[in-house]
Amino acid sequence: MKSKISIQIHAIFYISIGLLFSCEKNSQKDSNSYLNEKKHFHSKLIKKEKAPQEYQQLVNTEDLLKVEYPSNRMKLQGLIVKKNIDSTKRKPILVYLHGGFALGEQDLLDCQVFTEQGYIVFAPSYRGENGNDGNFELFQGEVDDAKEAIKWIAKQPFADSTKIYVFGHSIGGGISSMLSLEKNVPIAKSGSSGGLYTPDFYGWEEIIPFDNKDPLEGKMRVLLENIPSMQTKHYAFVGKEDEGLYYLKDGLDARSYNSKLEIIYIDGDHFTSLEPSMKKFIDIINDKKK
Repeated sequence: MKSKISIQIHAIFYISIGLLFSCEKNSQKDSNSYLNEKKHFHSKLIKKEKAPQEYQQLVNTEDLLKVEYPSNRMKLQGLIVKKNIDSTKRKPILVYLHGGFALGEQDLLDCQVFTEQGYIVFAPSYRGENGNDGNFELFQGEVDDAKEAIKWIAKQPFADSTKIYVFGHSIGGGISSMLSLEKNVPIAKSGSSGGLYTPDFYGWEEIIPFDNKDPLEGKMRVLLENIPSMQTKHYAFVGKEDEGLYYLKDGLDARSYNSKLEIIYIDGDHFTSLEPSMKKFIDIINDKKK
């Protein structure tokens, strides 16, 4: 069951995105501009709170292994699906970045598409979530946490570090898309479902932890404002019934034209498009035609 806050956020977001979206093609600029800005950017949190979603404690189960990974001097929790782990072989890894603001067992169940294909699935939680240290930042520190989670899993003895794939849904899709702006992260390919956002965050006032009047705060949190700075290719799946996002197809296509962002339209809404998006992403990993 998806959380009410996740559904409400996306309903509000896609109403507001139509007022904000620019159909201009990307301007030419330094491909390192985002990373250069990030070096000097320090988000000013006006609220220091935990992630805005209830959660259940993460525990070891018959099918799931609870782990901890380090990020910014914090120990953060994650879950690994035990299926496909073989101590005698290194296997491809699928890092799944969950939707909403808490990690749960259902997120791993959603990844059955990947486990059936032999991938070892690892899903991290982030700062401020699931009882973790730190505070909710919304597409800032969480991106750094995801980056560190990927580096951590790549070092595990069962992982083939040349075959680390990343896929995120919803909020996790936004985080996955932001990773395409980073360097030195061992990602072979990344994708997202319903994970494209704009910098305004109109309607999110109850949960926004930063000063939304500062345009730089929003800009540094979304891929669509930084496409020319992408370091790696990213596959963004958009459901054709995704609460209005599909109807911005022309604008999305203009923004992504001649860039490392490839937008793929697929049947389904924000939630029902997830599984077919995962299957298409597997085809891309395997170099099959879309």
